[in-house]
Amino acid sequence: MSVLTTTKIDRISLIQPRHIYAPDPGNEPLGHIYMPTSLLAAATIILNSGIDVSVSDENIETHNYTHPVIGINLLGPPYIPTAIAYTKFLQSTYNKNFLLIIGGQVASGLSAKQHQQLFGSNTINGNKVEVLMEAIGAEVGAGKKISELSLIPAYSQLSDKYMRLYLNTEFGFYLSQGCKYACSFCTASRSIHDPINNKVINNKEIYRNLDVAYNDMRYLVNKAIGFGIKKLDLYLSNLDLFQNPANVKMFAERIIQLRKNYPGFSINMRALSNVRSFLKVHKSSPEIILQMIEAGLYRIGFGIDGATPEIWKETRKPQTKSECIKAMVVSKNEYNLITEMLMVFGYNKYDNEKSLQLAYDFSRDMSEEYGALIRPHIAKDIAPGNDGWRNKENEEVVNRFIKNPVLFQNLDFTAIPSPYTHPDGELRKLITKFYKKICQLPSSLTQYVKPETTDMAKKELSEVRKFNLMKYDI
Repeated sequence: MSVLTTTKIDRISLIQPRHIYAPDPGNEPLGHIYMPTSLLAAATIILNSGIDVSVSDENIETHNYTHPVIGINLLGPPYIPTAIAYTKFLQSTYNKNFLLIIGGQVASGLSAKQHQQLFGSNTINGNKVEVLMEAIGAEVGAGKKISELSLIPAYSQLSDKYMRLYLNTEFGFYLSQGCKYACSFCTASRSIHDPINNKVINNKEIYRNLDVAYNDMRYLVNKAIGFGIKKLDLYLSNLDLFQNPANVKMFAERIIQLRKNYPGFSINMRALSNVRSFLKVHKSSPEIILQMIEAGLYRIGFGIDGATPEIWKETRKPQTKSECIKAMVVSKNEYNLITEMLMVFGYNKYDNEKSLQLAYDFSRDMSEEYGALIRPHIAKDIAPGNDGWRNKENEEVVNRFIKNPVLFQNLDFTAIPSPYTHPDGELRKLITKFYKKICQLPSSLTQYVKPETTDMAKKELSEVRKFNLMKYDI
């Protein structure tokens, strides 16, 4: 039985909301062009259940909202007000006879109570497949696991206009989900620390069926060739590429074969890796790294996230400074990989002027000595999905965000600290100072944005939004 009372669900409109920092579509039609792979994964699951879908991207064109069943993909906490806007529109148009499916990792970071407080009772967390199947009136259990499904049926829903735009820019390629590590600040699917019992609830990386992934890649290559495009630029979905070396090896072997079948066509891949995972594979099976490079890996991003043993211990980041440096040296000198250094820093409880200075120094040194590209981000200790959000001691802070959803924009990891994320004024000034210094390094890739607060005058808010225009994170 569908959640709708008077309408049989035979089609669902899936929408990628316009990027919150994109200009007004009336003045600039295109926003941030980036293939919405998570939305296409949802489309795949729904299509497999026997219900048709349409896919729209409001970065390309506006949607006409002529359907009561809509699914949207949120790219993070700043998009929560966007979801609320969709809810209000559907409510005003269809009264209570509508369904809004909300996807994206941030949806899973909210409790059921928080979800209802923010979006109301006619919305569901689309990441929960059984809940989704029941809500749309499909047989519960009918949907296969996404790891076993090809995205080709969803790709086929896209117009040539969409596909040409997506394939001409870098896009995310779904290869795995999840991570075994329990880094406290991370909002992704990972292992979780239980503070009550002081234990880690283990998660694991789940790979796609690699034959399916190969067929998807081949489909995209053929589509690109059909458009006269001679290369694909991919960002692999893995949170830690070398966490499961055997799977990486099998994937690399398939893509190497694919490249041989399409001479003259380039497949360029970048990915994230934990420092320790990379060094472990380098020591035991360096041929796997070489195979990935032959497959097209050209750039690797290491999560450094601080510069002191104390911070790494407190945030459960499994590494040492010597390991971080070694990973940079090895990736550049032995594999000729372009290295990205992700620097999440600015913790309320753990950082001070000395540690912030060290984070800056480390970023500068890795850039100057090893050519690392720097991607600084501000730690948001309390954000949906991370340890701080789940900690009952932070209930008052969490409720402040729930009651004032506009504040979720403050949780953008590229946003400078605000009183809502960093209440200590002096520390906030220090973090802002060093964050801007790192962003000003010639090799920095991050364009920082300013936070929106509830006490801003209309003119100031307009200036902040103008400053943030088109500052898309990569």
